[in-house]
Amino acid sequence: MKKVWIVLAVLALCCGSLMALEKAPTIKAEIREIAPFTYMCHEGKGPYIGIPAVEKAFLADFSASGLKAADKEITLYWNSPFYVKPVNLLWDIGYPVSGDQKDMPRLKAKKFMYKKVAVALHVGSYATTYITINALYEWIPKNGYKTIGGPCVERYLDDPDSTVPDAQKKTEIWIPIY
Repeated sequence: MKKVWIVLAVLALCCGSLMALEKAPTIKAEIREIAPFTYMCHEGKGPYIGIPAVEKAFLADFSASGLKAADKEITLYWNSPFYVKPVNLLWDIGYPVSGDQKDMPRLKAKKFMYKKVAVALHVGSYATTYITINALYEWIPKNGYKTIGGPCVERYLDDPDSTVPDAQKKTEIWIPIY
């Protein structure tokens, strides 16, 4: 058992060193003013490996609710694995909806109240969005803006049931700023 922990520790150090050497890609980012909106979601807690199961349940519950999506599917990340243990990660999977909605038996109604976001487009697998997220977090202060502390948002431009190859998937990254 001790050998397993040593191997895992060495792997973590190596991966961390490689990530530190990895230069953030050059991104094309912009500032966007958005209107606050309501979204219906499933709340997730724990490691991101749980996202596919929560998304599947959310899509089934949303479909059964009779609600119509007002925009593309989103995932909101309320904290970061840089600051909390994986078991304490908080995230939502949802759809923006029109008007004010109330909680439903299996769907939670929430409001996104941030009016200004830094936006960058990520093209590639959902598993690699962190590259664009990190680059956008670097871009924000370099361009005179500050983050508010709101959630990082992934807005999926391809529909959940599309057959777009992973290398061509498009995801907007939003980070609330002031």
